Amino acid sequence: MANPNIYTYICSTKANIQGMQKTVSTPIKRDSEIATRVKKIAELTGFSRRYVYMVINSDRHNEDVMSLYMQLQEKENALLLEVKKLVPFN
Repeated sequence: MANPNIYTYICSTKANIQGMQKTVSTPIKRDSEIATRVKKIAELTGFSRRYVYMVINSDRHNEDVMSLYMQLQEKENALLLEVKKLVPFN
């Protein structure tokens, strides 16, 4: 007869490998552009960075923070477009 401990070990090893594959395939990256915007908004409004992240992720509701975030994003995008027009990347 087969040893039941070997079967348990093989099954648990498969589960561990599958769990490791999931974590390796989906790395968590911090977006520096969003982090910079959040830091600016937190300094301007006096709220914590965590609160600003909560507003952006719709966990909290604050129209002033959200509108400021959208304005900063639009201005940064417009600035990026103007720089692309001025600097030839060819």
